[in-house]
Amino acid sequence: MGKPPHSKYIRIDRRKEKQNNVTSIKNQPTPKIWTPLIFKPKPKDRISYYSVNPGKPINLDAVAAKLAELYGMNVWVYESLFGCFEVYLENKTEVQVIEECTLKALEVD
Repeated sequence: MGKPPHSKYIRIDRRKEKQNNVTSIKNQPTPKIWTPLIFKPKPKDRISYYSVNPGKPINLDAVAAKLAELYGMNVWVYESLFGCFEVYLENKTEVQVIEECTLKALEVD
């Protein structure tokens, strides 16, 4: 017995769904968070340094205070070029936690 005749359409739907996921990853909204140490960090990777492009002018003092509160450790925030800023953490933290905390801190400003 062969495959049912509708299996071709299921494959096409899966392919379209996968393509939509890829385009949503490529069109990442601002703010953009990245690290020069790991090219494509996985959510469970632990890092202590990263850069952020908030996409708008921000108050670095307020963001630094909020990050320190969210992380519960010492956090150093430095202004960088083109409106970006760099964050140094006292302890290494998972990338997914970093993304969540940074987005929450940027909402305050």
